[in-house]
Amino acid sequence: MATLLGTSSKAKNKAHEEELGGQMSFLDHLDELRSRIIRSIVFVFVIFIGCWFVSDHIYNFLAVPVQRALNRDS
Repeated sequence: MATLLGTSSKAKNKAHEEELGGQMSFLDHLDELRSRIIRSIVFVFVIFIGCWFVSDHIYNFLAVPVQRALNRDS
């Protein structure tokens, strides 16, 4: 019923955490760690996919100075 009214479990957890004065149980820490790891993996995956599509441009951007240096030394 609480989720139907817009109150999520995160809001309940935050209210409970404020009651305890910022203390979290071990399982709360594990839950927070799990959510941060999942967000980090999703972020890295999204950035990887984005870089995959522009990899030619990234390669050319990085290769131009190297090619100039090699041509100059030849």
